[in-house]
Amino acid sequence: MKLGVEDANALLRLIGEFHRAATPDELAAVCRHALRQLIPGDLHDIAVLGAAASEEDLYLGTPGGYTAKEKQIALATGFEHPVVAFYAQHGDQGARRISDLTPTDRYKDTSLYQSHSKRLAQQHEIDAILPAVASVGMAGIVVSRASRDFSDRDLVILDYLRGPLGLALSRLLLKQRSARSRNVARSALPQLLRLAFRGLTQREAEVLFWIVEGKRDSEIAQILGISAATATTHVRNLLPKIGVESRLAAAMRAVAALNCPVAVAGWGPP
Repeated sequence: MKLGVEDANALLRLIGEFHRAATPDELAAVCRHALRQLIPGDLHDIAVLGAAASEEDLYLGTPGGYTAKEKQIALATGFEHPVVAFYAQHGDQGARRISDLTPTDRYKDTSLYQSHSKRLAQQHEIDAILPAVASVGMAGIVVSRASRDFSDRDLVILDYLRGPLGLALSRLLLKQRSARSRNVARSALPQLLRLAFRGLTQREAEVLFWIVEGKRDSEIAQILGISAATATTHVRNLLPKIGVESRLAAAMRAVAALNCPVAVAGWGPP
């Protein structure tokens, strides 16, 4: 399923906002605010299971949603969740609805639903693993609501967002745990993109970097000291070099190319 222009532009803006967040809590707040517009729901939550026993699990939940005890239950029983169990068996295959894997009535009979979601009647869920967070833990995003199931469009949007969101979250978690990782300077990222896509010129790599930051051609032109027409030409030239046809696809390819612990640590403002 292809997204419309309005959805694609909203995703590009949101990807830029992800990388301007200064803390995991701020990132979760940005995500919740934007996802309410793109994927309406009652709760938009992010959970991280620490990679080491010394690290605490993290639940970045919607204010007024689950109680502290319910969050603890969700983290402690996470592997009983139908989507998590599916990932454990089949590997990461993108965003999934609970209804893709088990009938809603059967899910409502599970101990997980009874102890965690029943109070708020959150019987419909869409979930996705966040890649790029392996060095700091296992992370996922959950959107849930009481009425009506999620659509195929919702799945596509969450699939587009989970890579950039995971990248931004990993950067912030690594920043908090700086003893475990050495950050790469933000100024080095265009060069990393040029190494990842060897056909790019230095200027095209810089333009691609600012596309990932959510900037329009006119804004890129102002940042780089070039004309808007020149910026547009660079965008048009770089797309076929990295094998894509749109700015959104270019941003996703760039995020995937930088999806490693060293690059992740340096993405976004210092």
